[in-house]
Amino acid sequence: MSDRELDTKLQEKLTPYNTWQVERIFDISLHNAGRKKDNEVFCLSVGSMDGHFHDTMAGYISLYRWAGLFIEPLPDAFKALSNYYREHLKNEKAILENVAVSNEMRVETMCYIPWDKIDSLELDVPLKGMSSFIPPVNGFDSDEKSKALLDEHGEMCEVPVVVLDSLLEKHNIERIDYVTVDTEGHDYWVFEGFNFEKYRPKVIKFELFNSEDGNLSKLFDRLIAAGYTLCNQEGCDIMAFENEHLEFLKNNNRWSEVEKLGLCIENTGYRLDKDGNYVDAPENIASGDDDYEEPQPVAYQLEEQQEEVKEKPAQVYSNEGPSKTTIVTGIWDLKRDTLADSFKRPFSHYTDKLVQLLETDAPMIVYVDPEYESLVWEHRSPENTQVIAKAAEEFKTWFEFYDQVQKIRSNPEWYNKASWLPESTQAGLELYNPMVMSKMFMLNDARISNPFDTDYFLWVDGAITNTIHPGYFTHDKVINKIHHYLQKFLFVCFPYENYEIHGFDHDRLRDYCNVDKTTWVARAGIFGGHKDYIGDVNSLYYDYLKATIDEEQMGTEESIFTILSYKHDDLVDRVMIRDDGLIECFFENLKNDTVDLITTKKIRSIDELTTYLYVITYNSPSQFEKLCENWAEREKFLYNTKKVVLNNSTDDSTQEEYDRICETWDFTQVKKDNIGICGGRQWVAEHFEQTDGDYYIFLEDDMYVHTDWKGTCPNGFATYIPDLYDKTHTIMEREGYDFLKFCFTEFFGDNRVQWAWYNVPQELREQHWPEKKYLPANGLDPNAPLTNFKSIKNEKGLAYADGEVFYCNWPQIVSREGNKKMFLEETWAAPFEQTWMSYIFQETVKGNINPAILLATPCYHERFDYYEASERREN
Repeated sequence: MSDRELDTKLQEKLTPYNTWQVERIFDISLHNAGRKKDNEVFCLSVGSMDGHFHDTMAGYISLYRWAGLFIEPLPDAFKALSNYYREHLKNEKAILENVAVSNEMRVETMCYIPWDKIDSLELDVPLKGMSSFIPPVNGFDSDEKSKALLDEHGEMCEVPVVVLDSLLEKHNIERIDYVTVDTEGHDYWVFEGFNFEKYRPKVIKFELFNSEDGNLSKLFDRLIAAGYTLCNQEGCDIMAFENEHLEFLKNNNRWSEVEKLGLCIENTGYRLDKDGNYVDAPENIASGDDDYEEPQPVAYQLEEQQEEVKEKPAQVYSNEGPSKTTIVTGIWDLKRDTLADSFKRPFSHYTDKLVQLLETDAPMIVYVDPEYESLVWEHRSPENTQVIAKAAEEFKTWFEFYDQVQKIRSNPEWYNKASWLPESTQAGLELYNPMVMSKMFMLNDARISNPFDTDYFLWVDGAITNTIHPGYFTHDKVINKIHHYLQKFLFVCFPYENYEIHGFDHDRLRDYCNVDKTTWVARAGIFGGHKDYIGDVNSLYYDYLKATIDEEQMGTEESIFTILSYKHDDLVDRVMIRDDGLIECFFENLKNDTVDLITTKKIRSIDELTTYLYVITYNSPSQFEKLCENWAEREKFLYNTKKVVLNNSTDDSTQEEYDRICETWDFTQVKKDNIGICGGRQWVAEHFEQTDGDYYIFLEDDMYVHTDWKGTCPNGFATYIPDLYDKTHTIMEREGYDFLKFCFTEFFGDNRVQWAWYNVPQELREQHWPEKKYLPANGLDPNAPLTNFKSIKNEKGLAYADGEVFYCNWPQIVSREGNKKMFLEETWAAPFEQTWMSYIFQETVKGNINPAILLATPCYHERFDYYEASERREN
């Protein structure tokens, strides 16, 4: 049943939000729930199929690791569902039930086509979701082709049928936030056994198709009476929003997106096929220059033009200061005006859109045909623009795989993989794929030349304002804050499943991605990242491009981007957008600081971090002053940190000198009466907890840093490490260590030997080192156990190791979370260094603390202003 077939009375019960508005409201609701700290969202899915095929909730459940009850009666589907949640997502909060749902308990017979037959006979994938009670009321009854396939290949199975409320009681479920029901026309009877008036989910989604006469009207009335607003989505589904929740969403700062989409003319911009049906959007979104035109609001209303301006919460990231990101872009006349009407476009379209993009004030590198160079200079200044003249014909020689691309695109076995492919840009234009597949290479070249000395580079299609309003670049200045999401390499992705992706076979793509099934595709209109990641991603891109082209597997650059997004999450982050593939929502979220970054770890830029430098000193201004002069020679340690000196001095005559040094080097001075080395160390931990710091570095006043090459330490490691500040912070951000020791070789020993062995309780010593249970009678054991390192890694030539790294009071960088675990969760009245060494080692063995050490020795000990040994205090 379509929206045109709904009778007038039913239409009157629906709220006239258009399809885009309904999808946006749903998206706002889901992301709002997902970002809450408790994140205790519970989903109910009846007719779950494999857990992700055409499931509008799947991406959110995966992203936020939500709990839920997922019900699927079909044996083949339930097996796939179990594999998806248990093996793929590792989601232990998912409850899975292999039953059918109705208004009474019984055993029923269902008909279906076994999945192995669907796969082996290469039947349409949607057949996997078309199981039905007998007699069928879905496509197995109404569609002659599906009915014939069922008659030829179908089987029957008996399934237990339960009432939904009894199933909820079985699992003690008291809260449900989101409900989706997809039961092939049986939806009404599912709701007969579900007390949604009691549970009051925020959103309920169910199908319009195949419903028996009169049932929809009854269900509509029941939902409206229970306080739900009903909306029609694409003529296929009903989305019911709980009224109070809908009013709550109207106060969300993203509600302006819904209002703007209300200005859309329904269905504007979608192509129609010969039968008058809307063509599936993802298949018509060709990469590179945005073939698919997004339905645009009638007017893009800037905040100052609106009659009512809603108050918005403070943004997380402001637009202050110039952009830290260089835009890389380009346009070429590829003779697109020669294509069939559905793909035809004059080149003036691209020059007009490029002019709109050129209005941004971000630094830009623009690739263009030489004849259009003057066009760029009409709108840009050499101060923030570099033009690289590259004729379109150059791609024939510059792009290494040009000849292979021509062979593939002219092969009927390739271009007949999809009905739209023969008329597409990548099939009809000899330079299309050579150009779009070169975008990554041009981005990498820009990273190498870096004329504007930025840390971030972003490819933006030259005609992107065809689908993205230029106001995002010129008014909202989203490029000024996009670097917060470019700490690694970023792809914008949309949910998509099909047999091919731009001509690239799904089976081979799946093999390259090393997954059972690909469920998203990476877009190519905008992508980029931090300069330190672009080179590595570019190398991988080349390798995958060569391998796939060599075996005549060709899509567009998006196929290779998709592989990268699946295989290399250590380098690649992604953002998911709606399943229509249109990236406008990414820019709107970027504007509103509501981008949901999917990352293995959020790596902040160095300039975002707040680091404290703590120094403990005792009765020696000269030791302290030399430390300041020494560390000031090493990059950012004294200039990018908030500095605190704990003055433990008992000699009041030193105070004037300490005051002078602190004023000179901008130290905050805290005076204590010799609370000792470890007493001071504990004070540092407690003080830092009250600050705004992300990390801190701890030094005693006789611990210095090598400022030039001094050879190697006794263990053979370098003593001079360039960019030590940036590298140690990058390691901490990327790895999430609790603390990172700076020196492998120390004053009294080194980290080859596990010094914690001397200090842990005997019980642990016997358990952890059964071959070395006992301490020596006196002194040190020449055969003490060695440190057990887990892995060795590298940051720009600086190697580091993690594993059972022991704690001591030598220079180190400590994270905020690490500080809590090391010094604040367990405390002692009078701790010694050995106390912490033992405790932190025990927590490390348990997996509660994650330490690491540089395979270097950049620091050294030099005490030249001595004091009596009797004056030294630990605490």
